[in-house]
Amino acid sequence: MVGMRLVVLAAALMPSVLVSAKDWKTCSESSHCVRNRAIADSGSAATSPYAVDSSIDFDQESGEITGKIGNSASKTKLSFKLTFLTNDAARIIIDEHDGLHNRYHEAPKFAFHRALPVTSDVKREDSSNTITFSHGLNEVVIQKQPFAIKGRRNGKEVINVNGNGWFNFEQYRKKRPDEDWSESLLVDDWLNKRDFTWIDTRPKGPASVAADITFPGFEHVYGIPEHATSLNLKTTRGPGAAYTEPFRFWNTDTYNYTTNVTTANYGAIPFMVAAKPGSAAGVMWLNPSEAWIDIYRKEGSTTSHWMSESGLVDLLFFWGNDALEVSRNFGILTGSQELPQRFSLGYHQCRYSYLTETEALEVDAGFDEYKIPYDTLWLDIDVTQGKRYFTWNYTAFPTPVRMQDILAAKGRKMVTIKDPHLAVDENYKVYTQALEQDLLIKFANGSTYEGQCWPTNIPVEQGKTLAVWPDYTKPEMMKFWAEQYKYENYENQTKILWTWNDMNEPAVFGGPDKSAPRDTLHYGDVEHRDVHNLYGALMIQASYEGHLLRDDHALRPFILTRAFFAGSQRYGAMWMGDSGSTWEHLQVASPTIQSLALSGFQFTGGDIGGFIGSPDGELLTRWYYSAIFTGFYRGHSDLGSPRREPWVRGEPYTSYIREAIRTRYTLLPFIYTSFWNNYVSPEPIVRPMFAAFPNDPKTLDMEEQYFFGRELMVKPITSPNVTETSIYLPDAEPYYNIFTWEKLQGQGEHTVAAGLNGLPAFIRGGSVVPTKHGVATGSSKTQESLPLDLVAVLSAEGSASGSMYHDDGESFSNQKGKFIWKQFTVKSDKITSRDMLAGKNNVHTNGAGVIPFSPYNAFQKWSPLKVKYITLVGAKAIKSATLNVKSKNGCHPAKEVKIIVDGCKTKLEVNVRLDVIHFQWGNVSEAAKDPEIHLGIPETLLETGEGYVLAISVSNLAVHLRSMLVCE
Repeated sequence: MVGMRLVVLAAALMPSVLVSAKDWKTCSESSHCVRNRAIADSGSAATSPYAVDSSIDFDQESGEITGKIGNSASKTKLSFKLTFLTNDAARIIIDEHDGLHNRYHEAPKFAFHRALPVTSDVKREDSSNTITFSHGLNEVVIQKQPFAIKGRRNGKEVINVNGNGWFNFEQYRKKRPDEDWSESLLVDDWLNKRDFTWIDTRPKGPASVAADITFPGFEHVYGIPEHATSLNLKTTRGPGAAYTEPFRFWNTDTYNYTTNVTTANYGAIPFMVAAKPGSAAGVMWLNPSEAWIDIYRKEGSTTSHWMSESGLVDLLFFWGNDALEVSRNFGILTGSQELPQRFSLGYHQCRYSYLTETEALEVDAGFDEYKIPYDTLWLDIDVTQGKRYFTWNYTAFPTPVRMQDILAAKGRKMVTIKDPHLAVDENYKVYTQALEQDLLIKFANGSTYEGQCWPTNIPVEQGKTLAVWPDYTKPEMMKFWAEQYKYENYENQTKILWTWNDMNEPAVFGGPDKSAPRDTLHYGDVEHRDVHNLYGALMIQASYEGHLLRDDHALRPFILTRAFFAGSQRYGAMWMGDSGSTWEHLQVASPTIQSLALSGFQFTGGDIGGFIGSPDGELLTRWYYSAIFTGFYRGHSDLGSPRREPWVRGEPYTSYIREAIRTRYTLLPFIYTSFWNNYVSPEPIVRPMFAAFPNDPKTLDMEEQYFFGRELMVKPITSPNVTETSIYLPDAEPYYNIFTWEKLQGQGEHTVAAGLNGLPAFIRGGSVVPTKHGVATGSSKTQESLPLDLVAVLSAEGSASGSMYHDDGESFSNQKGKFIWKQFTVKSDKITSRDMLAGKNNVHTNGAGVIPFSPYNAFQKWSPLKVKYITLVGAKAIKSATLNVKSKNGCHPAKEVKIIVDGCKTKLEVNVRLDVIHFQWGNVSEAAKDPEIHLGIPETLLETGEGYVLAISVSNLAVHLRSMLVCE
């Protein structure tokens, strides 16, 4: 049987593969996908030629487990190394033993943000055909014959590699005389209105790696973004398969991409999560070459079949009791989302393109005229001179500094685009210097690779030319690219100017598979096929480092990228590319964002209204409301689409959209706090229902409804003509709609109104949500002086808790301990608050390691932010309240606290600084023991200025009980 299988594979290598002229390959047109699917069709564990050599070395000092895997068919060997990690993870690397060529192995340097936490606390247990290694609750079982690897937790198998016998490692070898390793690709060169055939020489021959990874007992798997499909990944093979094509990883320029498909999009995070009530597991297939992933379901289990064109098998297991734990353990390795500047969480206005400085400033003025807040104005490729990045089109934008200064005076920012392709132009210094310093991608013959992109798609008089591409795998190129952001290199930029990296898959017009040829060469003669999915990620890292360099590490960079890989979240935000203005694209946005969040990327979003087309007022409004509850909030549209700034559709849509954007700004303290929470501990901000409530099997297939943070549950309306919808409550807590303050309670389905001027978005009972009070217009910067409204939604038991994080919103001073981080609690008859780090002098963050803290740090002392209201939602009627203030000079007379009752909401107007709400419960009189309900804010002393103590007491009684407050 083994011999027959080898003959079939050898025959499959013989003919060249011809691909039709369309946007992307199918599996049948990709030789390594064909070969590995053939193994799945004919192979089994019994026929697998791979077996582990009898000798396995275990270095107890380092914790490394090493050995050899033999292939009985090819008579070759592989080497493997297994390590356990302290974050409920394990890593298995499989490589050639004495291979003919080195395989690309640099991806971990980008994907992991620090050295892996390898543990030596590992136990070994041998049996006749297996060796079991364990660390805590987790076990890895190595099966010798046939080779297999099993992951167990608490003795239960949750991961099985090569249980079906589909593992395949095509080792480099010398070509036989009768073989043709090349592949032919029919390319659509739309720019020149022709088709042509491109020959991929594949000089090193077939080198794919593949493995079947089964999750025994799991019927639901998620992850592997970015694909425009369902959250729970559908089957691609087997009886009743939803798709015929595997999910594909090949970062690509997909204009107006199709939804409900498995085709590749702009980014690739090779991470998959399996979940069910009581258990979860995950795997990472750390390989940046093209990959295909089939999904099978059989007898209550799910099998994924991973097939990569080249590279290593670098596989990580993740264990957890639920999907949040698995996601967090993945994030510990790949890093938290970089804490954004506060402005970048506000609204962004973009278009391809605002063609002149006058037009851009008119758009800016429009927001003021219509009293709509926004933070950032974006300029697309027409801001450049002839599509030469790091330049200005001075004909259309004659005074770029003045333009930026006008925005800066309003607290606003600007973003300009920098794509990777460089125009071949002897007068363009970025190109000439990169060429002179040998920093560009090369053809297989060693000459500089030239192709077509935006500089090729302009008239001759504007400088039409071919383009070249930076080689970001070369350290010198990373440094060179970063240096382009210096003020002396990118002239007429100011400190409010940030960066948009687009077309960085890399996109090549008329290129094979819409990108650079696979046999082009990178640093160290590494082929592009080996690093393709990593290219854009390296670019945004270089851009991030460039902004650090520009501002001497003073400000947190803001970078937006289209292409990405695992770990890209450490450097910026991403958006979902060139979507259409259709309900289908709005529908697929939610599952895509949830998948990205599970896979570590939190700062994500799509083009509001869709990039291509003309959404009607209903679709556009629904999109603005839906996008409130995503990380990145930007309106953007294509050159051929009608203008659609928030006021263009007219009434009633302008008012609806204004309210949506204002809601985003009202929630900004909560959103910023949610990003800080992820920075500390890398749990997803956008949480699928199955992750938020892992023991409820009804949530496993939900994708239209999700949580934003721990506190807000939302269900975007993604279909036309909807006036009501169904909401599922996963528990018995009360839920309050933030737009109508309608209360829902009772586990199960509820029908709710879904008018166009809002959406079903609910604060869960038991939550305290910090919000801004009085949002109207301006920007997040001009709104800094607006006070807070702490919204406390009481649980079924009458309690609530939540936190707020606050810093200067732009610098790295928080890493020096300059921040405020408070926890608020409503329980029984008290409102209390304390520093989240009370009694501690530091906090360990996943994003930046250990950060020092002092409750009397300079920022906490001098921050002017005030709390105007504490809003109790669902509280009993409160008829009176008193504020007592105690300074260092004695006790001040008690003051009445204004109470505003609005339906289920009771606002207590307190007007105190945020840093003052740092206290412990003070003494109260015996009257406090009486059954009357009261609330108290216990005492504190402010360290500088006039310190004071405050306390609030409220009673259901019409008679105010002043004796309940004691000033000592």
